[in-house]
Amino acid sequence: MSNSQANNRKTINKVAIVGGTHGNEFTGVYLVKKFEKF
Repeated sequence: MSNSQANNRKTINKVAIVGGTHGNEFTGVYLVKKFEKF
């Protein structure tokens, strides 16, 4: 990456984390709980 490319980068202010479950999976719930701490 060149300096001009690095200078043109924008700051990300918001991130959306989406997901779903289709059974008795707790991975999505676990990740949401982890990211709520940030």
